[in-house]
Amino acid sequence: MAMTPTKSPAPKFYNIALPVPLQGTFEYRHPTSLQIGLRVKVPFSGRELIGIVVSHCKQPSTAPQKIKSILSIIDSEPVLPQAIFDLCLWSAQYYLHPIGEVFAAALPGKIKQGAALHQTIRTLVLTSPELDSIAEETVKRSPKQRALLGALVERTALSRDELNQAEWSSAVIKALIDKGLARWQDKIEVNPGQPLHNPPNSAIQPTLEQQLAIDSVALQEHKTYLLYGVTGSGKTEVYLRLIDQVLRAGRQALILVPEIALTPQTLTRFEYRFGRPVVALHSNLPDQKRSEHWRRARSGQAPIIIGTRSAIFTPLARPGIIIVDEEHDSSYKQQDGFHYSARDLASVRGVAENIPVILGSATPSLESLHNVTTGKYTQLLLESRANGAARERYEVFPIPDNQKEALPDNRLFDAIAATLNRGEQVLVMRNRRGYAPVLFCSNCRWIAQCNACDARLTVHKQTAGLKCHHCGQQHPIPNRCPACQQSSLLPVGDGTQRLQETFQNRFPGYPVIRIDSDSTQQRAALTQMIDTIQQGQPSILLGTQLIAKGHHFPNVTLAIILEIDQGFLSADFRAIERTAQLILQTGGRSGRETLPGKVYLSSRLQALPELRALIKNDYLAFSKSLMAQRETYQLPPFTYQGLVRADARQPQQADQFLQQLLGQYQAPDTDCEVLGPTSPLMEQRAGWYRSQLLVSAKTRQSRHRALQQLRDYLTRHRQPAVRWSIDVDPVDLF
Repeated sequence: MAMTPTKSPAPKFYNIALPVPLQGTFEYRHPTSLQIGLRVKVPFSGRELIGIVVSHCKQPSTAPQKIKSILSIIDSEPVLPQAIFDLCLWSAQYYLHPIGEVFAAALPGKIKQGAALHQTIRTLVLTSPELDSIAEETVKRSPKQRALLGALVERTALSRDELNQAEWSSAVIKALIDKGLARWQDKIEVNPGQPLHNPPNSAIQPTLEQQLAIDSVALQEHKTYLLYGVTGSGKTEVYLRLIDQVLRAGRQALILVPEIALTPQTLTRFEYRFGRPVVALHSNLPDQKRSEHWRRARSGQAPIIIGTRSAIFTPLARPGIIIVDEEHDSSYKQQDGFHYSARDLASVRGVAENIPVILGSATPSLESLHNVTTGKYTQLLLESRANGAARERYEVFPIPDNQKEALPDNRLFDAIAATLNRGEQVLVMRNRRGYAPVLFCSNCRWIAQCNACDARLTVHKQTAGLKCHHCGQQHPIPNRCPACQQSSLLPVGDGTQRLQETFQNRFPGYPVIRIDSDSTQQRAALTQMIDTIQQGQPSILLGTQLIAKGHHFPNVTLAIILEIDQGFLSADFRAIERTAQLILQTGGRSGRETLPGKVYLSSRLQALPELRALIKNDYLAFSKSLMAQRETYQLPPFTYQGLVRADARQPQQADQFLQQLLGQYQAPDTDCEVLGPTSPLMEQRAGWYRSQLLVSAKTRQSRHRALQQLRDYLTRHRQPAVRWSIDVDPVDLF
């Protein structure tokens, strides 16, 4: 009797997100049912890629016989929990970015490459549970091999740490493996769960304002809170008290900070307070360490996670709270590739996880203040410094027309000397790194320019070179002017390096500590500098805006902020807001303890009404006037913007490309307009000529429809010579 052939199961089709700059997902087949969220390996354009199963594909758009098969399944469970998976889908839709690249941004490098989701332990085990006489005879002449074999019989398995502690050499281990008596075995580390939370009692007692803020946060539901606290008001203490409550409930806390440089000191403070290790996540971590920390957060073993913007995608087993410190900082917005805002995604994630989100700042963004006004956020106020200290006092010093000294007025040198002589510290902020911003020929007026950017080269004396701070190009300093061949080249202007030299010569008995991106390239450099400063010895702290971000310097009583005019006169409508934030954040470093603080500003335009209003009133009062201007001119947060950027190697090419795009655009809504194309202030950058279209709408929905139409055209009409991107809610228009 003939056997009936067994039918092979009908193939199932899946939409896979791949890490490529192409919109949408890609269709693949597999004979079995797959869970959404698994990582899979697939063939793609002559190579193998790891992607994520996004959905089942009931009716493929491609002919079934042409759909390729999934090569292998990497996981037995989804790589991301549902809330983070949905956050990635939402982000791809809102920011109009390829979903595969969004998932790639959400995962550490090793996990993207297919590494195991769970931490594994490598152990040495016997190849056979029972030793025979042949095995014993094999190691008879080697006492060390015989002893290790005996230890394996007794213990069953030995981890690498146990082998190292017992000082078994790699040669002895290799000998047993080569003889077929032992082998390495990887096993998943058993998840011990989150350790019990018994932190030491804090000696700090919250102020009435702090306690009211703490009591106002509902930890069992989602709300986004804007914690406005003047500098020195103790926002961190509010964070710590809320985290303590979250940990007591057996849940986890995710804290975002704007800069990698802030992570070490934040880690130290949190570890000291809670008496346990705190996990860090940022781009400077080695891939292996970052993946390890990510796994610990995902499994629930890490109760506290501190990271920069990409940490917003970190999966948590038991999420309890998200805190975004210095929420106004533009570092939370990714400026290239996937243009997401970690601050905004924190609120979206809070809804999905049903947990509170705390946005903290002494100088909140106008967007967040507007969300308070409209009822989207709940405001918490800390209007007094925690120790009762008075607000710092501000004074403006005029800059002479022909200024040659580093400081515009000798009285500032006198004030520095008096402060140091009292045993106190001085902070000087100059938001320009390098030695001098210009190399100038006094004979023919030649200026050193970058050949790849519309920018001047900065003199860096320590490396004896010229450097472009936009594209990174470096050149040696010429001995003669390239234009007139005269020995008449002069560095003009003061950067932080030149100011350091000036202060060291003027105040030789005191250390001058410079904090900028040049001096803190080594991981431990900033930590060492901060430790030195916090010892409280009289010294001068000099730096760029990095020095103003969230640091606590108890002995600083004088802050000097040099040349602030540019921010008040910029064509960028956000510049006044950012300059005001920088002034108050820098000034707020002074007078944080019992000693009063003074802040001196240098300006050529002392009568600027915005500047006078800022130093006379508090930030909330100042922000109301800015908000009124924004509303009058229908600028964000009262309208919603998006940018379409195009870059090309040839002049005018990007502009012409966007002109063609604009010719095909049909406005979907009357309340949406598209402006441009225009060139940014720096038209050429890193060898690319840039152009952009600005979309402005009264609603997010109108903006989305317009940008979606523009994106669809761009996707269909790609030009190899032009690269383009879309930036939703841009923070930099220039």
